[in-house]
This record gives sequence, C-alpha cells and structure tokens, in this order.
Amino acid sequence: MELRNLELPGTHPAAREAVHLILREKGPDGGVNPSPIIRHSDACINGIFLDYASWFGATDADLASVVDFLLAQAMPDGGFNCRRNRSGARIASVHTTLSVLEGLTSYLAAGATRRADEVRTARDAAVECLLARELFRRRGTVEPIDPEFTRLHHPARWHFDVLRALDALRAAGVRYDPRMAAALDVLTERQRPDGRWAANRGYAGATHLRYPPAGQPNRWVTLKALRVLQTYSSSVQRSSHVEQTDGDVA
Repeated sequence: MELRNLELPGTHPAAREAVHLILREKGPDGGVNPSPIIRHSDACINGIFLDYASWFGATDADLASVVDFLLAQAMPDGGFNCRRNRSGARIASVHTTLSVLEGLTSYLAAGATRRADEVRTARDAAVECLLARELFRRRGTVEPIDPEFTRLHHPARWHFDVLRALDALRAAGVRYDPRMAAALDVLTERQRPDGRWAANRGYAGATHLRYPPAGQPNRWVTLKALRVLQTYSSSVQRSSHVEQTDGDVA
C-alpha cells in the first residue's frame, strides 16, 4: 500500500510478485483474507488490495472474486463498513468507504472491463456517501466525526483524513462540489507560511522510507495538497465570487 501511494512504477517486478503471492490468500467468500481464523473477509483490506493490485498489474481475472466480494458489501447509504459481516453494522464507515473508493478507482483506471459499469455505480455511490458528510462531519452537524480526520498524515494507511479523501476524489475525476468546501478550508488553513504542509504523528507500522517527524515539512503531504488545490481551488474561487455577486444583487 505504501509503495502504491508513493507511485512506485506499476511494472516493478518485486511488487507484482508480492501481489500474486497475496492473491493466493483468498477466503471462501472470494475476498483476500490473510488470516485463516477470520471467518469473513474485510472490505477495508480488500479495497486497499484492489487499489495496489490494480496498480501493480493484476488482471481482471485475478481480481474477479475480489470485485464480486466488494460489490456485494455495499451498504444502503452507498458506503462500506468492514464490520458489516462481523457485527451487523448498518451505517458506512468513512475509513472503509474511502479505502474501497480508492480500490474501485484504481481498478477502472487500469482499464478493467469486468463489471465496469457496476463498479462505476458503486464508486459514484461511495463518493456521494462521503460528500453527504462533507467528507469528515457528522451528518447534519458541523462537528468532525473525529478531530483526527482534520489532521494530515503520511502514510495514512487505512485511516481517513481530509487530505486523503480529497486526493481520492481528485483521482476519481470528481468535479468540485460545494460539500468539499469545509475540507478544502481545513487543507488551506494547514499550509505553513513557507508554502509547505507538515504531517501529524504517524500511524504504527513498518515503512520503506524514513519520513520527517510530526510538525516538520513533509514533501509527500505537500505534493498531495498541491495537486488537490490545483484541481479544486479555482472552482472554490468561482463559487465564492458567485455567492458574493448574488449577495450584492439581493
């Protein structure tokens, strides 16, 4: 996952070999399941796997059962929740929804055709599920679901934050929506005076690279923030101008 997020070339032989080793670890429900003691495959793990496996050259045939598994995991609100099978969760998790959204996007970007129309529909529903929460807020409020969602991380791993969410929407080709505005405000407010961004504390786990400590400029966070703002900032400015003009007329 880290190497995919660093955009290691998709043709890298070691990464491709790793994907094929992981493909052997499928459960009876068709999802990748690394533990024989876990009865149900995890939607979050499979969304992440679909993302990096598509990037590193897995074929439609390789990924068929993973795609089937994920499409069957969609929640009534359009999102996904890794606890659906384990505890009967009925509301989507932003963590899992974002991981699956990234996987569906990579699957389509790789040129996959199997069940492609259904994958697009599921991807669009996942986008709407996140936008309905303005990405990071509790429904119907201005309160963040978790304050950690408004901090920036790299590598974020499976954890949700506003930068990862905005970058996923950008990658999916989602046009500017006013419901992105609060998350974009968080991002611009976190820009340092020198034009760069810092990462918050990292999440536990081994990494391939050594990253700057929390609070110090982070080139990976800065890269993602710049490409998000390059995609959406002009739309925000146009939206603000329209609102000001409407107010003057009123």
